Amino acid sequence: MSPLPTEVRALVARQQYDVYRRGLVSTYPKAEHLVVELSSQRDGNGPTMPTGMILVMEDGDSLLIIDLAIHPSHRNRGLGQAVLEAMMNRCRQSGKVLRGSVTPYNPARRLYARLGIAERQADHAYIALEWRSE
Repeated sequence: MSPLPTEVRALVARQQYDVYRRGLVSTYPKAEHLVVELSSQRDGNGPTMPTGMILVMEDGDSLLIIDLAIHPSHRNRGLGQAVLEAMMNRCRQSGKVLRGSVTPYNPARRLYARLGIAERQADHAYIALEWRSE
């Protein structure tokens, strides 16, 4: 069996993404989709390029992280930590609890633990996460 041609792979990926987005919009209609950008220069003055995204939604007393992704070529550089710390500051200012979930095999669990984001109940697919400002 040979690999799919590039055009077919791109089409399938686009279709999967469209289904994913429609599901998110349907399930979380009030969610904010934020782009994580990185400056091309160390001093932060250069042009920026998208390097990730976070999807969050305020829900009652919570700020829910629905999805967080950093492009693989930009991981382990502190971007995920910076994004999470920004969300934690937002919760500090608003008095909200930061909540989300993670799969048991996700290496980001180490980052969450380092930041004091606690693991709560788990089911077979996800572990609930929670952080409260002190």
